[in-house]
Amino acid sequence: MKIIIFSMIFLICSISIALTQTSAEEIFGYLPTNSGVSFQVKSGGCTHNKDFIFELRRDQFFRVVDLTIVRVRPDFCFGYLPMGVKLTFSYEDLSLVQGEKFLVVNPIRNPQVGHPPYAISGN
Repeated sequence: MKIIIFSMIFLICSISIALTQTSAEEIFGYLPTNSGVSFQVKSGGCTHNKDFIFELRRDQFFRVVDLTIVRVRPDFCFGYLPMGVKLTFSYEDLSLVQGEKFLVVNPIRNPQVGHPPYAISGN
């Protein structure tokens, strides 16, 4: 009985830690367009735009924005999507002005897909 209770407490703690941890999402690539930016992200089939937030750091000296995509809701589904899914966000969703220079600082899982790491986009 003690083992079952201990196991349940451990499981609940593990899930709550997983749900509260946020860090830069490892992405497959990204593609800026005139209307926004598309990101290719890992997914088990239950990944949606609302699962992400964006962290921005504006550098006034270089006039560029460091943009980080952060997953706030994990995807617990088990679908087989080896290339993940493409999610598109408008510049307004990203809190950017169209044409503003930005730098995606997320780690890129496969640099051959999309832009290489740390490519600067914008005018």
